[in-house]
Amino acid sequence: STYKNVDDWCIDINTSDEKQWAMHTKLNAAVIKNIIHYRNYLGGFTNLNQIKKVYGFNEADYYLLKPHLKLGKIILHKPNASKMSFEQWKQVGLFGDREIVKILRIRKENGGHIGWKELVILFDLTAAQAEMLQNTIQISE
Repeated sequence: STYKNVDDWCIDINTSDEKQWAMHTKLNAAVIKNIIHYRNYLGGFTNLNQIKKVYGFNEADYYLLKPHLKLGKIILHKPNASKMSFEQWKQVGLFGDREIVKILRIRKENGGHIGWKELVILFDLTAAQAEMLQNTIQISE
C-alpha cells in the first residue's frame, strides 16, 4: 500500500476545533477536550512540545501526529482588565453577573484601574483561579 503524503492533512494546534481533531486523529474525545482546554488556559501554544503536557496525550501520540501538527499564530490577544467590557469579564468564566458589576464599579472608582491582587482578595480566589485569571487577561499587580 502507498502511504498518504504527510501534507494531505495538518492540524493547527492553535486554531483547530474538536471536530477537526476528531476527523483527523484517533484521539478520544476526552483528550481532544483536554487539548483545547489547555490551549485556552495557556492563551495559545507557543511551541509544539507544549502539547505533550496535555493530560492523556502520550509520547506515542506526539510522534505519530508531529508531522501533521502545525503551530499557527496565536490569535487570542488578552483583553486588558482596565478596558474590559461586562461581556469580556463574563467570558473569563470566573465571575457571576453581580461580581462583574462590582468589578466594574471598583474599576470606575479607581480611575479605570483594577489590580490582580485586589480581585484575588475581593473574591477569595483559589491559587488555580488566580493563575488562570493572570493567564487569561492583561492585568497589573
